[in-house]
Amino acid sequence: MYRVLLVDDESMARTGLRETFDWEKHGYRLVGEASNGSKAMKWIISGEVDILITDIAMPVMNGLELTRRTKELCPWVKVLLLSCHSDFEFVREGIRLGASDYILKPTLDSDALRHVLDQMRQRLEEERETQKILDEHRQLQALNKRKLQGTHPLRRR
Repeated sequence: MYRVLLVDDESMARTGLRETFDWEKHGYRLVGEASNGSKAMKWIISGEVDILITDIAMPVMNGLELTRRTKELCPWVKVLLLSCHSDFEFVREGIRLGASDYILKPTLDSDALRHVLDQMRQRLEEERETQKILDEHRQLQALNKRKLQGTHPLRRR
């Protein structure tokens, strides 16, 4: 199960997202909800999030700042930005900060959300597989180095 955090200052938007999408059926688990980025940070700091869904315009800490801080602390987290506004500058800034995708709230439906989440899940799986291969390679290199050091003629004494 991939862990999802919902962040939106509009309670109705959070409720709509929570109740209109069958999270468990599609392989996702909601770990929490927050009304602004500052409140969301406890989940980010604890490493409990794989996918962050956040509104851009919120009080206290907006979605762009939340994206920036999330990517600094947990660069693997995929971020989906939501907004009522089709302002290209928001989109560009969000992508520059590391957001994976952007959806306008008026066009958001269950199918669109599932499609974007599934793309994010695929990227997470690919990144985890790549990391696993890199870790195995590093372990093999370290083992080979130890073997070579143990059999080197100048090291036997």
